Amino acid sequence: MSVGQVHHLCRGRGGPARRAQVGTGQRVSPRRAHLQRDRSGRPTGGAPAPHLRAIGCPWSKWTCAKAAQGGHLELLQWARANGCPWDQMTCALAAEGGHMEVLQWARDNGCQWDRGTCLRAAGGGQLEVLQWARAGGCAWDEWAPALAAGGGHLEVLQWLHANGCPWDAKTCASAAEGGHLDILQWARANGCLWDEKTCASAADQGQLEVLRHLEVVKWARANGCPWRADTIRLTRRRQRVLAWAAENGLALDA
Repeated sequence: MSVGQVHHLCRGRGGPARRAQVGTGQRVSPRRAHLQRDRSGRPTGGAPAPHLRAIGCPWSKWTCAKAAQGGHLELLQWARANGCPWDQMTCALAAEGGHMEVLQWARDNGCQWDRGTCLRAAGGGQLEVLQWARAGGCAWDEWAPALAAGGGHLEVLQWLHANGCPWDAKTCASAAEGGHLDILQWARANGCLWDEKTCASAADQGQLEVLRHLEVVKWARANGCPWRADTIRLTRRRQRVLAWAAENGLALDA
């Protein structure tokens, strides 16, 4: 792990970067050290977390959370053994990254979790982690299907629905926003509600991938999804969307 990565773990989110003595004794910004990479793309240089702690680098609950997110079990274990705090984000970020071993160790050692663990697992497409968390009694809510849909994770969405996870119109809107027509079609075929945000989300995200998102809007409208004038007004620079909307009776001057 690079100096920059470990320093980021030490200080958590935000706060001024402190300078650390590394290697030759030259004072190097941890951020600069993090950005210095070899040809393989891996950071060059490095210093152990104990070194940074020894020179007064602060840490917080985000130290454990970021270690978990990166799958760094040994670092997480060291941090906890040396009194670093943690909270539910440790489990949530481990789940998002699919780091089952880290999540299991955290839970076995008393780390709390909440619905964020299931939500992050769903959004990250981590079905095995999601299944394990639910088997252990972790909470979830309607945001889990929405995040799975937005990430394009159809298998995860199908499992959520089959196992009784609630969903609402956010699922269709998220699928549309991501341009995932297959997921939108499946959700609707299985009774998921939608509203005008479905068309709005697809239209608003159409700037870079107009054709893909336009197909979502077309299908949604052909199947009765509501829309409003401001749905397409969001897309003034998306000429294909504008032209199709005008041809299909949406008044844009209102």
